[in-house]
Amino acid sequence: MKTVIVSSRKGGAGKTTLSLNLATEAAQQGKRKVALVDLDPQGSSLFWASLRDRGHPTVLKGNSVDVFLTLGELEDEGYDTVFLDMPPTDKKWIRESLGQADLVMIPTKPSPLDIHSATSTLEWAQEAGARVSWVINGASPISKNPDIVFELLKATRVPVFKTIVHERSDFVTSLSRGLSVSEAAPSSKAAAEVAELWREVKNALARTAA
Repeated sequence: MKTVIVSSRKGGAGKTTLSLNLATEAAQQGKRKVALVDLDPQGSSLFWASLRDRGHPTVLKGNSVDVFLTLGELEDEGYDTVFLDMPPTDKKWIRESLGQADLVMIPTKPSPLDIHSATSTLEWAQEAGARVSWVINGASPISKNPDIVFELLKATRVPVFKTIVHERSDFVTSLSRGLSVSEAAPSSKAAAEVAELWREVKNALARTAA
């Protein structure tokens, strides 16, 4: 089982939107069983799931006390890939969880201030010995900032996913219907970005130890 943690201490980085769209994309692209564990007290992933009439991916409420137990149970149940949607807080259990991930994704908006705010998450992941990658999320389709920020992220000497996820209305409308962008607007630019990002994530996971 591969575990992907989407985490950032910076609020508003789009962790939940990335998590549920990637989990759905993974389920659609041949993974036998995919789960999304909502560990954020706001419960946004669970709310999205309550609007759905589809069973995949499995979305369940997580608890900081038994997150490791939850992962063990999911592995026993034969899940192939599990995404953990983390809250934007500084908690000991989050730091400990990062070390259990096959990949830690740190989303950031294309702003130096957002990068600065997310750096503590990067430090936690590195201290835990986790494989970690940045992903630029919520970028303006008409701004040149993402290209500039991409270079800033490369300077951290941490991998940066080449796919830049832009702020698009299809993300909002799909979420309101309990769908991913690939389900609600399969021909959209948003869906294409999620599909390309999942390909990158899948390749990164394939390079981790079995």
